[in-house]
Amino acid sequence: MTEKVAMITGGATGIGRSVTLDLVKKGYAVVVVYNTSSAKAEALQNEIKSGGGKCLIAQADVSVEEDAVRVVDLCEKTFGRLDVLVNSAGTTKFIPLKDLDSVHYDSWDPIMKTNVVGVFNFCREGAKLINKSGGGTIVNIASLSATRVTGSCIPYCLSKAAVVQLTKILAVNLAPSIRVNCVSPGNVVNTDWHRDHEGFNLEAYKAKNDAKIPIGRVATPEDVANVVLFLTSEEAAYLNGVNIIIDGGRSEVHV
Repeated sequence: MTEKVAMITGGATGIGRSVTLDLVKKGYAVVVVYNTSSAKAEALQNEIKSGGGKCLIAQADVSVEEDAVRVVDLCEKTFGRLDVLVNSAGTTKFIPLKDLDSVHYDSWDPIMKTNVVGVFNFCREGAKLINKSGGGTIVNIASLSATRVTGSCIPYCLSKAAVVQLTKILAVNLAPSIRVNCVSPGNVVNTDWHRDHEGFNLEAYKAKNDAKIPIGRVATPEDVANVVLFLTSEEAAYLNGVNIIIDGGRSEVHV
């Protein structure tokens, strides 16, 4: 058995990967939950183990209740406890917000199931093991598009707004043994999400967005991970139900 255990959905790529590596540096054994990124999950597991860390990888569709039950059960059988849960798994489609006619069921269904139902499934099942372990923390990854008219598509924006509200509900219902908080990143560069998007040009993206952000640059996955790690720490022991926007000040200007 190990002293501290963290589970990260979407933990093999992007923001989730950075959170995973930071938690390992803090001494956590980690359970990396992935859906289709098996090669990246295996590579991350090898990297962590080669550095002396403990890592279990588990394939799951977060929107499926049975998968959440199975993964949490696997975590308990392997490590005996769970202290931190980070819900980073998410999906979207790229549809301009003004293009209402292109938003159909095949857009809503996978986005809402993964981004909202998936977060709920793992919060519900993860909370059971966290409570058995003596309490801990949950951090959900939302988006600036939860509170501002911006984002990849309408279903994505609404799904992330739902994550913020779900965080508040769970923060009340799971307290005092479990603190539940949320982070809402603005523009984040160098994630697999952008790199895998057909036609994505990194330099053009940075040139377009850097100038709009008072701090002068888009965020990196590490910028987001730093805030997530803070929320899991004792220094954040009195934070519960908060949504921290990580956007370099962009939401304070009208651009």
